[in-house]
Amino acid sequence: MRTRKCTRYHCDHCRRGSFRKSSMAWHEAACYLNPQRVCPRCNNAQEHKPRFPCFGMTSGQIEALKGECPDCLLVAVIKYNNRGFTVDTTGTFITFITYSKEALARDRANWRRETMRKSNE
Repeated sequence: MRTRKCTRYHCDHCRRGSFRKSSMAWHEAACYLNPQRVCPRCNNAQEHKPRFPCFGMTSGQIEALKGECPDCLLVAVIKYNNRGFTVDTTGTFITFITYSKEALARDRANWRRETMRKSNE
């Protein structure tokens, strides 16, 4: 019988794990739950930050506006939904904001098309 010990690396912000230190270091830098996250898509550029109209909303589904980074918008939605259950002034629970998988894929495709067009100009 053979036994083998190995090192497993885990993200400090979520439950993800990996056997490779380099891949876990890359994940931690871009982890959606990391408060000091650096977006690999827009590099935290101020002009691509989401305007996130959801802060005044009580429910609904959103999409990225022109020029907004879809990954940064997803992070804003996750942080908004993880704030805990709160009650608004009327005494009703504030519901979650949704950013569907299809809308995210469409926004990422639009982002790629837009950045490719800008790089060709």
